[in-house]
Amino acid sequence: MHLELKPGLQGVNTKARARMLAGSTGNYTVNNTIDFKGWNNGAQNFAHVALWRQGQRLRVYVDGEKVFDVPRAIDAGSKFNAITFAMQGSYEAQDYMLLGNIRLAAGAADTRNKLITEGRFVTRGILFDVNSDKIKPESAGALKDIANVLKDNASVKVKIVGHTDADGDEKVNLVLSEKRDAAVKAVLINDYGCNRESFYGRKGRAATG
Repeated sequence: MHLELKPGLQGVNTKARARMLAGSTGNYTVNNTIDFKGWNNGAQNFAHVALWRQGQRLRVYVDGEKVFDVPRAIDAGSKFNAITFAMQGSYEAQDYMLLGNIRLAAGAADTRNKLITEGRFVTRGILFDVNSDKIKPESAGALKDIANVLKDNASVKVKIVGHTDADGDEKVNLVLSEKRDAAVKAVLINDYGCNRESFYGRKGRAATG
């Protein structure tokens, strides 16, 4: 499989370009080229690239922008044991690029698959201040992941069910959990651009164990 990422070279309106090839040479089952806006080295000369593989599916992100989401990019019968980085046409000092902070990680549960195929998704990545419905900043990753699923799948409708711990008065905890439901819904709509129609009902629940 071959993946090319080319930054926009100059000017704020210059788009970057990505190309993905998968399959045998001359007989590619995947051959896609796309322009994307996220990387312009006239404004910044670095980018964060993330590759997410799940079975045959491959997603490619550049600075948080989804560039590719190909369900069958990976050949099911092939075994992969290496990632190779290459660069061509480098003749001037300014052409050279450096790679750093390379990390391999096991992915968490696939939010999209859980919501669409199982009809539910449980996350412990949305955190609140103690005894409050104020969402902590470190919850952004989980919220963005959920928002992406809802925006990419308009037919999906969800009900947010919040939990509190089992300490304290049960009625107080129930009210707090309902406020947390509302806070998550508001952030998904106002900050992440989700449609109000993606949500139905509201039900808080105090943890019992």
